Amino acid sequence: MDIRNPLRSYQMKINRELTTFFTHLKRQFHHLEYTRILIQSMEDFSKRGGKRLRPILMIQGYKLFKPENHAIIKTSISIELIHNFLLVHDDVMDRDQLRRGGLTINKLYRDYFKSRYKSKSTTHLGDATAITIGNIFFSLGNAVISNSSFPEHDKCRALSAVSAMITKVGIGQFYDITYSLKNTLTEEDILLMYNLKTAIYSFNGPLMLGAILAGAPARSIKKIESFAKPLGLAFQIKDDLLDLYGTESTLGKTVGSDFREAKKTLLLIAMLKRSKPKERKVILRSLGNTTLNREGIEMLKRIGITTGGFDYCNKLSDTLVKRAKNILKKSPFRKEGIEPLLSIADYLQKREV
Repeated sequence: MDIRNPLRSYQMKINRELTTFFTHLKRQFHHLEYTRILIQSMEDFSKRGGKRLRPILMIQGYKLFKPENHAIIKTSISIELIHNFLLVHDDVMDRDQLRRGGLTINKLYRDYFKSRYKSKSTTHLGDATAITIGNIFFSLGNAVISNSSFPEHDKCRALSAVSAMITKVGIGQFYDITYSLKNTLTEEDILLMYNLKTAIYSFNGPLMLGAILAGAPARSIKKIESFAKPLGLAFQIKDDLLDLYGTESTLGKTVGSDFREAKKTLLLIAMLKRSKPKERKVILRSLGNTTLNREGIEMLKRIGITTGGFDYCNKLSDTLVKRAKNILKKSPFRKEGIEPLLSIADYLQKREV
């Protein structure tokens, strides 16, 4: 099965639901001027781009147990709104200015305040507005689940799962922040952080939410984790590679941002572990260098290849995807849910870097 077609058809359905959702939200607050501006910027950010991978996975999680219906498609936007909450807050913490090919929310409102008001605090106000918008995204995501047509018991289970998921993501983010100050880290340290930050909310969480809303028992939810975890780790490792070896047009953000922000990634650990003294010096000099230019990026890319760091990460990602697929093929779930997930796994494996 070609992943591009099912992705595209679901993206269209999810985008329609997002349009409907924001149309109703704008009607609800149409009489409040500043709220209209706020909601419009949230809608623009939500519809700017993105693969809609998480809502698609939520739908597939449901399909592992029950046939697809409009209720799960409508409710799947909950995880996209929660995803936006995390992205907006992440951009504040990382001081990023580009997201999905446009300005981050914090940069957008920094410029908004600067153009309209005489203030020396526009950076702070832009960040404060972004945090506020992130909080609203999270609240709206929960509301979508709470207001859905699923049984009350399943909705309570789903909301509890969201709470547990975001708690783990927050812990993972603290690991990420702390790791930026540590000089010595192991591969196991990085994979622990990836499991908390990415595997939980990008794969296991969405699949689990869909399964819960389908009324799946706890023992089945546990089986989902067995293939979702390696898939989530593979996704993050590929993202590490794309951050350095991708392009701004495909990433929707600046290439090499992980190095500029001194982020400790598996690619970085693999490069340092295998580097010669001169290569190691270049790597460490680039880490946290906010003025890192194209020439510096190209040098890091070459070091990634010559040290074998790139190849190691690429192969590990492929191995994790294969492991997830093998577990999924042997699972007792509905064929209609398994096959699209196998295609998504293939998509992850074939992303070019």
